[in-house]
Amino acid sequence: MKETFKENLVSSKKEGVFLSKKHNTNYYENKNISEIKKETNLEEKKKLIFDLIINTGVYDSVIKSLNSVGFKEEEILEFETLSSNLLEEEYLALISSPFELKNKYFLYSLKEIRAGNIDMSQMIKKLISNNLKQERFIAYHASKEDILPRKNKNGDEEWVIYGTEKDHRDDDLYMAYYSKDYQELYRKKNPSYLYAVSIIKNGNDINKSRYNNGGWGRDSSLSVIEKFDLRKVDDEIKDILNEYK
Repeated sequence: MKETFKENLVSSKKEGVFLSKKHNTNYYENKNISEIKKETNLEEKKKLIFDLIINTGVYDSVIKSLNSVGFKEEEILEFETLSSNLLEEEYLALISSPFELKNKYFLYSLKEIRAGNIDMSQMIKKLISNNLKQERFIAYHASKEDILPRKNKNGDEEWVIYGTEKDHRDDDLYMAYYSKDYQELYRKKNPSYLYAVSIIKNGNDINKSRYNNGGWGRDSSLSVIEKFDLRKVDDEIKDILNEYK
């Protein structure tokens, strides 16, 4: 991901918020910038800023994935243009695919585009549709562990957090836990890393997370979308708050 937030996010006095240099500002980001400016409650403002930082970073990981599988610069620009006016629900669905599925889907779609079977717009619409049907959403796992992508037994690269704590609610199976927003992040063990993870709310008994209506959820494993340095995220939030004093 990004080496540091400071080096890759620029403070724009015109916009009044820190924006990513890696892609053009889109509808979702503009909407959130506007909400941050208007919000007067401190905790709500922090949440909005956190969402903007993480989702902007996750969108950048989508661009990185497109590049890694072989999309040309002009094709990536077309992707940015087509996705720039997505409504919030569509935008969040677009970026919610986990690391391994995202790469596989884009590689398959690239071949289909090259063969003339689909175009960029159809690729985007299908990805959004699939993730909306599954009710995928982005959640957060904080950890001291620096977890990296690795190859599974089939030789495919995956990025997974496996459960390490027994949970009596699941017959003492090992579970991994996630929070659904910034305020509920688990910080008791002084975590260094924040993992954006892809959660399926509507799935079968095998891949359906133990979803609840509170601030937490759990599953035997979590599929990673992207990794962030939690301390730098916190610092970035403080800097943006200072921008709005």
